[in-house]
Order: sequence, then C-alpha cells, then structure tokens
Amino acid sequence: MKKKGLSIICAAVLTAGMIPQFSLWESSTADADTKTGDINQDGYIDTEDISLLQNYIAKKTKLIKARKEKADIDGNGSVNVLDLALLKMKALSVASPYMELLINEVCSSNKSSFKDAAGNSPDWVEIFNPTDMEVSLADVGLSDTETDQFLFTFPDDAVIPAYGYIIVCCDDAASEAEGEYHAPFKLSSNGETLYLTHAKKGSIDSVTFPELEKDITYGRYRNGSDNLVRLSPTAGSSNDGGSNLDDIVDAPVFSVPAGFYDSGFALDITDASGNKIYYTTDGSDPRTSDTAKEYTGSIEIYNNTSDSNVWSAIDDITLKEYHAPSYNVDKGIIVRAAAVSESGTFSSVATNGYYIGKTAAYYKNMKVVSLSTDGELLFDEDTGHYMVGSGYYEWLKSNAPLSDPCSTENPTNYNKSGKEAEFPVNVQVYENGNLAYTENVGARITGNWSTGYPQKSIRLYARGEYGASKMNYEFIDDLMGADGTVIDEYDKITLRNGGTCNELLRFRDLCLQELCNDRAVDIQNGEPCIVFINGEFWGQYFIRERLEADYIESHYGIDKNNVTMVKNGYLEEGDEATARAFDEFLRWAGTADMTDPANYQKVCDTLDIQSFMDYITIETYINNVDWATDYLNNWQMWRATEPDTAIEKADGKWRFMLYDLDFAADYFETGSTFAGSDSINNLYMGENDYNFVPMFYNLLNNETFSKNFYDTYIEIMETTFAPDTVNKKIDDFVNECETAERATNTRFDFEWGNMQYDSEVQQFKDYFAARPKYAKLYLDSLYGKELELSREIPLRSVSNWTHYGSASFTKDASNNAFSANVPSLCANPWDIQAQCSGITLETGKLYQLTMEVSCDKGSPMAVYINHQEGQNWVNCWSGKASPLDSESKTFTFTFGYTAKTAYDWQLCFNFGEGAGTYTVKHVTLHEVNID
Repeated sequence: MKKKGLSIICAAVLTAGMIPQFSLWESSTADADTKTGDINQDGYIDTEDISLLQNYIAKKTKLIKARKEKADIDGNGSVNVLDLALLKMKALSVASPYMELLINEVCSSNKSSFKDAAGNSPDWVEIFNPTDMEVSLADVGLSDTETDQFLFTFPDDAVIPAYGYIIVCCDDAASEAEGEYHAPFKLSSNGETLYLTHAKKGSIDSVTFPELEKDITYGRYRNGSDNLVRLSPTAGSSNDGGSNLDDIVDAPVFSVPAGFYDSGFALDITDASGNKIYYTTDGSDPRTSDTAKEYTGSIEIYNNTSDSNVWSAIDDITLKEYHAPSYNVDKGIIVRAAAVSESGTFSSVATNGYYIGKTAAYYKNMKVVSLSTDGELLFDEDTGHYMVGSGYYEWLKSNAPLSDPCSTENPTNYNKSGKEAEFPVNVQVYENGNLAYTENVGARITGNWSTGYPQKSIRLYARGEYGASKMNYEFIDDLMGADGTVIDEYDKITLRNGGTCNELLRFRDLCLQELCNDRAVDIQNGEPCIVFINGEFWGQYFIRERLEADYIESHYGIDKNNVTMVKNGYLEEGDEATARAFDEFLRWAGTADMTDPANYQKVCDTLDIQSFMDYITIETYINNVDWATDYLNNWQMWRATEPDTAIEKADGKWRFMLYDLDFAADYFETGSTFAGSDSINNLYMGENDYNFVPMFYNLLNNETFSKNFYDTYIEIMETTFAPDTVNKKIDDFVNECETAERATNTRFDFEWGNMQYDSEVQQFKDYFAARPKYAKLYLDSLYGKELELSREIPLRSVSNWTHYGSASFTKDASNNAFSANVPSLCANPWDIQAQCSGITLETGKLYQLTMEVSCDKGSPMAVYINHQEGQNWVNCWSGKASPLDSESKTFTFTFGYTAKTAYDWQLCFNFGEGAGTYTVKHVTLHEVNID
C-alpha cells in the first residue's frame, strides 16, 4: 500500500508542467500562508517551485534554510513527498489572473471596423480581462506561430484594466500613440492560430480562427465565453454588442411601410421564426433600452401631434435666451423593433417612422430626414450631446461667463468635438411622403458659433461599426460626379441649420454658393429639408456636402488619397510637405517681382489662376466679413498631391473652395457687409500661414493678371451677380423655404425672425441692386483711379472728443487729434474707447474716412461709426487699423450708408484689443461723388 501511494503522488509531480503560475503580489489571497510554497522566492507558486521540491526530495539538490521553510507546506517541521503533493494541490487551487486573459475577438480582414491613431485599418486582435483586478501584461507575448510565441511582447508598463480590453494591431507598423500596440506580423485572411503566452507561466490562451470576410470577426459570443463564432465587429467593447453571424436572427417585419399617412392604423410586427420581439417608440434601441416592451399585439399608429412634447420641451440646450415651444410640435411615431432567439441572439434593429395627418406642404415638397436614437444620448442633463451640460455649470462656479453665449470656448456638451462627441442614430429619409432611404450611422453636433443656437447643425458619418461604410443615397438631387453619373455615395453629410443666418434667412449661404456654381471655385451643393428627432419636429435644415477629399474624388475622379487640402491655415488632409511648400510659395509670391514673366509663370504653374481670380472677386463682391477682413477665416484650398495627366484637374495646381458665406451681402444691417462697403481695397495683410492677400495685391503689378482680373470682376458683376439673376434665385428659395423657415422660427422661439423675414428678403435683393456702382468704383480705385471727394463732413471740434476706460487721454486741438495710453489688454475690445458724436450721414451716399495712426506696441485699433438703439449699439460701418507701428500710417476707409433711417452717429475708436500708446491725428470725413 505504501509503495502504491507513493507512485500516485509521483505521477502527480510528473505532470507539473500543466500547472499554471500564480503571482503572490497580485492575488487578494497573498498572505503568509499563500507565500508558503514560493520556494525560489520569485513571487510565484509555479512549476519551478515544484521542480525544486521534487529535486530536493530526490536528493538531487539542497535547499537553504529560507527555501526549506517555504517548502514545509504542512508546517510540521519536515519536508517530504506529502509537502510535494500539497504544493501541487495548492498551485492548482489558487487562481491566476494572468491565466484568465482571453483572446476575445480576431479580425483578419479589416476595412472599416477599426482605425488606428494614424487612420489606417490594420488587422487586429482583442484581448479581454474577465477578472475584477488590473493585470500587468509584462512578459506576455502574442504570436501567430507555435515555434515562436513571443513575436510580440507587451512593454513592461502595459496593463489591462479589470473587465477591460486591449487591441493589438497586426501590421508591423510603428506607432507613437500612447496605449496603441502594433505586432510585427499580419493575420492570414484564410485563417490560422493565435497564441497568448506568458514567459514564465506558459500558455495562457490560443484561438484558431477560420477564413473571414472583410469586417467580419471571429470571437467569443457571448462575451468571454468558450463559444467562438463569426461576429459583427465590436473592437474594444463587449462582443454582446455585435451580432452572432453563425446564429443569424432576421429582423422583424412591419405590416405597413414607413411614411406619411392621412389617417392612423394598427401596426403588426412579425417574425417568421416565431422569435420574441421587443420594441420601443421613443427612438431607443430595443435590444438595450429600459423602455423596450415585448410585442404581444398590434400597435396603434395615430396622429400624435397632440401628445405632450418630450425632447422639444427641453430648454437647456443653449446659453442664449430661449423658451421651449409652449404648443405641441408636429410629431410622428418611431417604432424600433428587434427579434431575439431562444439562445439570446438579437436580430438587427428594424426602424420605421409613421407621420399621420401632417398637412404642411413642405412635408411633400422637401426631403424629410428622421433621426432616431436613445434620447439620453442627446438630452441627458449631464452627458447629452445637445445639452449645455452640468460640466458647464460646474465650470461657471469658478469662472466668469464668456462674453458671447455662442462662443466655442464655452465648455458646453455641444461644443465638444472628436469621436467622443459622436453618437449612433438611425436615419430615414422620406420623399413625397414615402421612405426613400434608411441606415444606421454616427452623428455629431457640428459648426462653430452656430452650435450655440437652439437649433444645431448635425453631421452624419457612415461607419462600419454602425451599419454600412457608405451612405448610398442621392441626398442632393441631380448632383453629377466626375463620371457623368449622379453622386449617390457619401462618407459624410451635414444637416446645416443655416449657420450664422440661422435666425434670419437660412438659405443665404446656399443661395450665394449656387449663384457661383459655374465659376472656377468649388461650392458646397445642397438642398433644403425638414428634420425630425425621435419623431419631433426639429425644423428646416439644409442637406450639404462636406468639402473634403471624398468631395474631390466624387466630383473630379481624383483618388482621395492623392488630395492635399488646407483649411484656415491647417493641413486638413494629405501631405504636409506639399502644404508647407505652398505656404513658402505664398510668402515668396507676396514680394517677388511680378513684372518678371518667369515669376508670374511660376504663380500660374502653382495655382489655378482663374480659380484664384474668381475666388477673390466673389468674396469681395459680396463683402464677406467673416473671411479676409480683420483676419483670415473660412478659406479652403486643395490640389492633387501627385499630378496625373490623365485627369483634368489632377495637374497639381491649388484651387479654392467657397463655404460659410452667411456673414455677407448686407447681413442683418452689419455695416461692413453693406453694398457701399469696400472689401477689395482693405483685405487683411497681417501675418498668417498661407496668407494669399499679399500675393493678390502684388500680382496686380503684372499686366496680364491685372487685365484678366479686371475683366473677371466685371464679368462676375454683370453675370453671376446681375440683379435680375440674383432676384430670381432668391425668389426660388423664398418660394421653396419661406413657410418652413417661418415654422422653424416659431419652433425655436424666434418670432422676431418672422417679423423681419420680408424686410430681410428685400434687403438681400437691395444689396445686389445697389452693389454694382459701388463695386465698380472700388475696383477702379484698386487700379489707381482716385475717388472724387465732395464736401467734408464736419467733425465737432476737438473738445468734443471723449473717452472712457483705463487709459490716459490727451487731446491735440491743432491737428484734430488725440493720444491714448492703454496700460493692458482688456476683457473686451470695446472696454477702452475714444468717441466723437454728432455725425450726420445720409442714406444712399458714399463716404471716405481718413486718418493717421501709430502705436508704439504695434497693437491694432478698431474703428466704427455707430449709434445706440435702446440697449444695443448698431454699426453703420466698421474697420480696423492694422498693422501698426511707431511710425504714423495713413488709413483710408470708404463705405456707403444704406440704412433706411438717418441717425445721429458717432465715430468710435476701440483700443481694448491691444496695449501701448496710440496716436490718432488728421481725422477727416468726406462725402464721395458717385454720380
């Protein structure tokens, strides 16, 4: 009996290689008793300890006293084969968090399921930690070959959090992105075996995956289980969020198609396999929503407009003064349903919107875009993407509010950007009341200043993680691509709220861009639509293209990977060296001798010269003050990085793009946008990367450019912006959009916009009726023709110059001048001012203001002519004296007064944008003869 027992124990010892290693320092049971057995004192109880004890018992080695004490497992003072058996049992009984790690999901043919930090699409492996403790990945290797299981090892500081995931990119690429790992091997799309191994513990896990199609993964379903199946990708998250493609459950079927109907009905939902069906009517995902109900019978579909507002009743969506609608907005019923098998596998979600009894003409005349999502993603008071958010109010406790409620610097939820600001939505588009398109996509709040409005722009993103990797639909009717076919494939599309004109004429930007459709500049095409969010009326929007490399590919047939694009001084897409070379070119072109034909030829070889001439003409003719007046803004250009002679516009020349033309053409009585304002002689000349303005003025020294630009300007003035042409385009937009725009103004608490609507339309038209005579005069002035001055407008004597703010102020009666010593920058540019009141101007007249200005610190100075209306100051005109230095510079500003009412104006100088000693002298104001 004794010999037999010993044989059994020895057999157990001989299988020691099967025993996993346990780290004493990571276990919650790492007490004194647990440390007994760690014979080699390396922090682990493993096969090395068993081997040491086995050799000691066989008298093949000796143990020092400390190790011998660790080997006395039963604590009886003697070390023998019983301690060896107990050690084996102990090693097997203590869990090791290392050994719990799993290869959880594998993608061997990745196209769009995962992007690394560089924007590439590598094959990938997901590792999952199913334990409740953080685990170090030091000494852990990953490999696709059994002979070398450490082709890739994690760095010593790598950890995987409790219940967390780590993605390993398999592409042999280097990465400097923190926390991103790249293994030096690729995965076979035909299938192979992956090994996860620890240098001391041995094998942790292995998975053999089969041949996989693009963006199909192989992983554990349910998450972390032993059941390995083909999946829809869920990189970095639970596999339960994907679909088990080996156990496909078909989506349920609705008895009535989505759409607009005159009267209600009973909706049935069926599943051919008899699976259970769960559904929601609040836009949320029935697979995960707390509001999901099991379908047991017909759902009543009715005109629910009289139901209480839900999402549209929320008013904490802006820092502007806003009141949610007090009436019941138009509504539809959004039904989202999913079937679930007995094994717990869900189908995809079927979504249909039903809009009953909607009589407004715009529901048939425009596309209707219905967005459905979990309402909390948008409207949760803490995290909702459409909300101000609790984080802003926390910030406000220790910070003064910013001066403008629409500032993008406000730390609101809707001002967040990037992937963290994205949320999943189902989009459905209806044409003439019928469903034309549906897809699951990503969405973000988008825009700059206009994100602060209660009605916000929304951008949609096609991504494989939500649904299709492209939106295959003709969002913009009859828009033709490079191959002569309709463009019906998009990566992104924007639902634009009208931008800066959101509260006035939402169509202003699109109207101006469409007028320029036949010129040598790119425009953002679009068309008006109506938007619903979770079945509630969200107003009139414009479906707009996004100016990016995909746009160039679809419009010109140039591969998007061969496009370099610069926007507002930053590389948007493409090759940085190509972009920077253009920056250097512009700096050269601003001062080079353009009378030299070789220099002018270099310019023509570098950019599409007609595109440049059209661009400058259009922006200055409409007086876009949000472009190149006080600074450079809202400008964009592109080129084919590598020229391709087979494609017309892939010649490597830079071309210009129009966007954000809201702040132009007499925008809301803003002085600098009046028909009489002079943009072309006052473009921004300051320091900026890619500043094309110095080049423009310098090119006028070249006889060929000078003549061609003059001719271009006259042509665009007489054709593109001919008053009759513009009036027809405006009338077309009014006929199509007015009713919807007025309903949107009412919906978003802007009835004043409705009161102003007719006058705004007329003001828009009046701009182009009055603009030609002023534009021609300024063009001639640019070419050296002096303006004919008539009477001088008297400025009151120097004693009437006043000022306020923290500056010392000195008057100089002899030169009608003054000096202001400004100690420091102010919170607002208008906090330090000098003023001269009592100026009389007449509508329809043109004026010229001249002065000499210097500043020892080189700070800019803003100049205004304005007056007070109630609590507001309204500008007749505004400009800026910049750049300045200690030597006096003469500034000449020309402007037209086109307001409908005469006022008692004041000339105002703002110093709050800078510091230093300003000297202003010889200020004169003349009327200009325009007859």
